[in-house]
Amino acid sequence: MHLRLGYREAEAAVWDSLGHINQQLGDHPQVTEYYEHSLVICPTRRPVQHRRHLNGFGDAYHAGGGTGAARAAWEEALTILTDLDHPDADGIRAKLSQ
Repeated sequence: MHLRLGYREAEAAVWDSLGHINQQLGDHPQVTEYYEHSLVICPTRRPVQHRRHLNGFGDAYHAGGGTGAARAAWEEALTILTDLDHPDADGIRAKLSQ
C-alpha cells in the first residue's frame, strides 16, 4: 500500500518534522516557528499535528515564555485527545493544572 500525499500536505509534514527535531535539540523558538509554518501551509493538518506532537506545541511555547499560547495549545490538544479517549489526555490535564 502506498501513501499518496498532496504537495502541501507533504511540505507541512516536513515542517512538522523540523519542529520535532528542533524540540529535541531544545531550540524552542524555532519549534513554534516550524509548527506554525506547517499549519499555515496546510491548516487541515491541525488535528494531526496535535496528535503527533501532543505536548510538544504547548511545551515549546511554555519553554519560550509564552504561557498563554502554551495553555491554548494544550487546551486544544486536550479537546482532541478527550474526543479520542486517548490516554495522553491525562498528561495534558496535569500540565494545565500546574
